[in-house]
Parts: sequence; structure tokens; C-alpha cells
Amino acid sequence: MLISRRYPPGYLLYFKAQVCNLANPSFSVSAIFVSVVGIVIYQYWNHPYLSVTGRVKEENVNPAEESSLSDADRSR
Repeated sequence: MLISRRYPPGYLLYFKAQVCNLANPSFSVSAIFVSVVGIVIYQYWNHPYLSVTGRVKEENVNPAEESSLSDADRSR
């Protein structure tokens, strides 16, 4: 007398084996790294002015106005 065991279909077993590879740390770390690089590139392309490291270009600024010298010292 044979005992009938209930095994899942073969395609589910193969699917489970393929999905287990996603839990592999080398795959996970690589996927996270590529995602972060992609997000950084996307943000740079959409907001290129943010990469100026916080410096804002000041236009129409006279260098003489910025100096701390008095008028008498500047005339020398």
C-alpha cells in the first residue's frame, strides 16, 4: 500500500529556489548600491545647483565694498 504524500508542484519548488537567491547578501548589497547610485544621479540631473557645496554666486558685488579698509587706506 502506497502512502500518498502531498508535495507542492515542481514549478513552486523551482520558484522558491530562485527567490532564495534574492536573500543572498552579495545580491542584496549590490542591489542597494546600484539603487543609491541611481537615486544620486537622478537627483543631480534634476537639481544640479545643489552640488555647488552650499556656495551661492553673488552677482553685482564690488570687491571694494567688501574690503575692511577705510577710504583713506584704499586711496594709498
